[in-house]
Amino acid sequence: MDKRREIQKIRKYQSGEISGLAARVARCPWRQRYHIQPETGLLNDPNGFAFFHEEYHLFYQCFPLGPVHGPKYWYHTSSPDLVHWTNRGVALKPDRDFDSHGVYSGSAIEHNGRLYLMYTGNTRDKSWERMPYQCMAQMERDGRIHKFSSPVISGPPSGYTDHYRDPKVWKQKDCFYAVIGAQRSNLTGCAMLYRSIDLYKWEEVGELHTRLSDFGYMWECPDYFEFDGQGVLCFCPQGAKLNNLGNIHLRVM
Repeated sequence: MDKRREIQKIRKYQSGEISGLAARVARCPWRQRYHIQPETGLLNDPNGFAFFHEEYHLFYQCFPLGPVHGPKYWYHTSSPDLVHWTNRGVALKPDRDFDSHGVYSGSAIEHNGRLYLMYTGNTRDKSWERMPYQCMAQMERDGRIHKFSSPVISGPPSGYTDHYRDPKVWKQKDCFYAVIGAQRSNLTGCAMLYRSIDLYKWEEVGELHTRLSDFGYMWECPDYFEFDGQGVLCFCPQGAKLNNLGNIHLRVM
């Protein structure tokens, strides 16, 4: 697919010309009656699943102009009971210099009466080279969403490529942490850890230490949680070979 052409086509969506497409999709006999689905176009990674202000909130990547991977948006849906869902519309658009070519995956956390959304902003230069940024937005109790004016993490550090995305944020004691899927310069996958005291300023802690020195070429959509006193890291290892599977030992610094 010519992504430059898709960037141009997205203007039609932003100007409201998608209403005819939505009406046609609504008449489709194969529309779901239970599962979450987009009003038009592509549904991709679920993001920012959280309970906030007496409702469950779920965001997901979408490309509204067709079932193809064009510039990504975040769409917002909510539910009081995880059964009945209400479409809330587009939450995040690729409309800033730091996310101009796609609002990529991320996560959400409640803090001080707001829901904070952390995501990867995808950009491309004139040579079509990628530069990823880790960005933040906040949602008020009335549903209004505001992006931060600039990224909170600007680009990957030395030793890592532009495959640097999908932050998962959580709070532990008095600090916030975020784990980010990454690729080393030697084209092997890993995960990076960051720390913040306020969700605005982030410092690099370093790479998560595992025994998987060569397990796929990129670790997408990492997740971290604790279970029975143990830290658990989940991720999608792109390009991993099954014979490399084994016990994983994780140490969070």
